[in-house]
Amino acid sequence: MSSDILQLSNLISDFTQKLVDLSLARHLDVPSLDIQGSAPKPIGSDPEGALMAMTIASAAYQLYTIMMPPREILFQTGCAHSKSAALETCIRLNVTEHLREAGPAGLDASELGKRCKVDGTKLARCIRSLSNVHIFKEISPNVFTNNMISAELDTGRSTGDIKANPLGKHDGTNGFPALAELLTSIACRSSPFIFETLTNPETAFSDLPIHAPITRAFSMPCGMGMYQWLHLPEEEYRRRMFGAAMTGIQMMERDDVFEYFDWSQLPQDSVVVDVGGGIGSLAKELTRNYPHLRIIVQDLPKVIEDAEKLWTAHSPEAVQSGSVVLQPHDFFQPQPVRTASVFILKHIVHNWSFARNKITLSHLAAAATPTTRLLVATNIVTLTCHDPATATTYQEAPAPLLPNYGAANDVSFDLDMCMMNLQNTQGYTIHQLTELLGVCGWRVEKVYNGNRPGNFIDLVEAVLNTS
Repeated sequence: MSSDILQLSNLISDFTQKLVDLSLARHLDVPSLDIQGSAPKPIGSDPEGALMAMTIASAAYQLYTIMMPPREILFQTGCAHSKSAALETCIRLNVTEHLREAGPAGLDASELGKRCKVDGTKLARCIRSLSNVHIFKEISPNVFTNNMISAELDTGRSTGDIKANPLGKHDGTNGFPALAELLTSIACRSSPFIFETLTNPETAFSDLPIHAPITRAFSMPCGMGMYQWLHLPEEEYRRRMFGAAMTGIQMMERDDVFEYFDWSQLPQDSVVVDVGGGIGSLAKELTRNYPHLRIIVQDLPKVIEDAEKLWTAHSPEAVQSGSVVLQPHDFFQPQPVRTASVFILKHIVHNWSFARNKITLSHLAAAATPTTRLLVATNIVTLTCHDPATATTYQEAPAPLLPNYGAANDVSFDLDMCMMNLQNTQGYTIHQLTELLGVCGWRVEKVYNGNRPGNFIDLVEAVLNTS
């Protein structure tokens, strides 16, 4: 309908002007494809500016979808794997690092091919395919350079260092290039097997990790899931890349997601248990900002061993004083802490099936006091239609946009599909998460950060259901 395209056009125009005005008033940096590196005050750092940018992006994509022939939209969607393959090729050949070393003049594809030891003509086709969607830039015929987006693939290492130690390419980096490699290699190669997994009688209704599409994609031995496979000796590179990628995924999250909860309201020496808390990254933030809390970090024994080494080296006083306790614990076993003011589950729920999550959440409910709070930080998948049940929780986009901001809010759907591919698990809708918590004795009290820009995870607060 003509009214839709006019509304979308007006949204783009109106919100662009508002964004420019806001950037001038608050000294925010408007992004440019030709500027590489982090801006001092990017638009996304301002909640109001980020929401404007999200509205513009959503409207632009919806307008594009309407104006393109339907068959071309379907063709492009069907060929999305070729973009992923081109991106993986550039990552694994260290194209971003080569272009960074070449400087602003860029590199001719033939010379780049020589440095990467591949056919320069074929490599140019990969880079040009990405340049067409503004990843890399062709500054003259067959000459390419980095731009704002491709620069994010830079490990910061020299190509000589990577060549000398290829297994350690992602070690000690910010992890985002490793995350991009994980998505384009392991996850992308698993996705073609979703149909076979969903229709095979043996795996169709299974929620076991050993029945995830990845097991078919990489011909894993019977009974082996992704994590066991990554620990095979011959998978050292992928294992180290995966570990770095888990650091990189934090760059996709808002830094302040846990700041929505009012920690200052908790009394002196309140016990906060970070269940499955890894080496204690969140505990470090909480102890720095809220020293009146007593933090217990729980994880499997080998993880806690690594945590002890790090805390002993960098914050020994926290452990020695008892403000931080590093406790070996399997969260599928009964919870030993019975005096917690807060239990935290960060990046746990979407890694496990409904049945396995019930075990963990039921153990926490059994150990909780009437005043215990449960904070679940996880990927919440929003519906693509108006949902009266969550209209007050999630800020819906203005019409005629999809209520959840559509493609501008696509990351949660991408993560959900990745979890299906890799672990046979899922991201939960708020309805599903409410149901899961409810059968385990919890009641959702509040959802923070719902549908906000930069929203990679939501924070859900629950209490014991005493009714």
